[in-house]
Amino acid sequence: MLTKIYPRNPSERELRKVVAALECGGIVVYPTDGVYAFGCSLGAPKTVDRLLGLRGKERREATLVFDGIARLAEYSTDPELIDERYGRTVALVVDGGMGEASFTTVVDLTDGEPVLLREGRGELR
Repeated sequence: MLTKIYPRNPSERELRKVVAALECGGIVVYPTDGVYAFGCSLGAPKTVDRLLGLRGKERREATLVFDGIARLAEYSTDPELIDERYGRTVALVVDGGMGEASFTTVVDLTDGEPVLLREGRGELR
C-alpha cells in the first residue's frame, strides 16, 4: 500500500494510517532528510526481528548496506519503486516525494569539543 503525505500540508488521515500500521506491528518505509528508510515500533520486538530478517541482518547489524550507489538510488529515493519491491512485505510506504539522496550532517560529540565528520545539506549553527 502506498500513501502520500505532503510535508507542507500533511493529511491527518494519512498520518493516522502510519500510526495504525506501527501500532499493529507493521513495517513502514518513510522518507528521511536524504533517502527512504525502513522502520517499525521498538515496542514490537517480533516486528524488529522481521524487519531485520527482511534486510538479511541480525540485531547487531541494524544498518542498511547496499552493494552500490545505483541500488541505493533505485530503492531509497523513489517511493513508487520501493512500493513495487516491498509493498507486499511492509505495511505501508509513505510517499513524501522523490528523495534527494543528500548526505546527513554527522558531528562527533564524544570528546567534548564538536568535530564535524561530514557536512550535509543545510546550515550548521
